[in-house]
Amino acid sequence: MFIAYLIVLSCRAANIFSATCDFVRYKQVGIAMAKAGVPESWMTMLGILKAAGASDCWSGIGVP
Repeated sequence: MFIAYLIVLSCRAANIFSATCDFVRYKQVGIAMAKAGVPESWMTMLGILKAAGASDCWSGIGVP
């Protein structure tokens, strides 16, 4: 169970980092999104969705 807890925490940390990069408009993320054809105006909404995913990982641990 401890390993599963660590996996969920690492996924949460990755989602928080990715959401933060979207919110601050990190240059490398913008370049990668432009190459994928994602408009820059979507970065804020994607950041919100990633942050929601991070909070969902956390609530999944607390609710049996």
